[in-house]
Amino acid sequence: MATNQFFPFATGAGALVLTNSQLQAMTALSTGFQQGVADPASVNSVWRQSASIAAMIAQFTADNQPNAVLDNGNIATLEAEFEAALEAYILSLDLYIPLIKTTTFFVNAATGSDTAYDGISATVSGSHGPWATIAHAVAVVSGYSSLGSVTISVAAGTYDGVVLNPSLISGWTFVMTGGAVTINSSAASQGRGFLIDNGVIASISGFAFGSVQYENIAVQPGARAAIGNNTFSAPTAGGAAAIGCFGGNISSAENATSTWTFANGSYDVFLDVAYGGIVTLGYQDAYNTVTLVWGYGGGATVGASISVAQCATVTCNPAQFSFTGTVTGSRFSVILNGTINSGGGGVNLFPGSTAGTTGTGGQYL
Repeated sequence: MATNQFFPFATGAGALVLTNSQLQAMTALSTGFQQGVADPASVNSVWRQSASIAAMIAQFTADNQPNAVLDNGNIATLEAEFEAALEAYILSLDLYIPLIKTTTFFVNAATGSDTAYDGISATVSGSHGPWATIAHAVAVVSGYSSLGSVTISVAAGTYDGVVLNPSLISGWTFVMTGGAVTINSSAASQGRGFLIDNGVIASISGFAFGSVQYENIAVQPGARAAIGNNTFSAPTAGGAAAIGCFGGNISSAENATSTWTFANGSYDVFLDVAYGGIVTLGYQDAYNTVTLVWGYGGGATVGASISVAQCATVTCNPAQFSFTGTVTGSRFSVILNGTINSGGGGVNLFPGSTAGTTGTGGQYL
């Protein structure tokens, strides 16, 4: 528990104070004490009332945030500590808190703290400052409901992957942006970089994936993900794809050119779509122009650039989808009633050095 330097006054047995009815009847309540000698019981009663409230608020602050509550006249610090304590207490009640506008929270592995700061500022000032981990940021904002979107801005550094889980309110949009950020998988993220679970709407951009056991980004049934500029790595576990859509929905970021860069390495699949998953690669309508570019360093090998199976569908707009660099491996694999609609782009739309394959009800259109 943090130190509290604000103390109650005249609360002990035998304290010389007025009864509550006597205090209510005291003329000085309206006029204040006049010149002369004040009655000790009256003065003690007034001091006790103000000191009790101050001590209670200070103790609440000390109980619910980590910084010492000091009697040093620094009102700005006391206010910031009280705000942090109030927020922490409300979140501890496991209530959904409405956010009425688009809100940004900040994470910085170098300067942040999951216990000392409130995540609402990129820089440190009192109790305001970034959190240290993405996992803590997700845990906190999972308690919010939002009429807008919630952005988690991640500063340069290396972080563990996370699960965006079903506790997030329906209609809540999670926007994660990073810069020079490396994501490694962890046990908490079930071996993925980002595991986007049922009911979550997410936008992911600005990340480089490092050592990831399974999918860098995995989108589960009922989840939707807009994937922007990211650099993907080859999963360390055999059979896993860099990006997996397993019953969910994936598109590239809206109103932008998104580059999915696949770092050099040996991949089983770049993009795996299965179990009724839906993926849109580049599109244009009256409201959005979305261009997707797959980039390669020239040293990537793959079993198949894209695999579609089990009633999943991939739809392409060749005018808004392209790739750069070279890849060694098959262009596509479509089986088990999966469908790739190339939009007239032909069988060479996807990167690879050998022809794609279809089988067992798979269709390439």
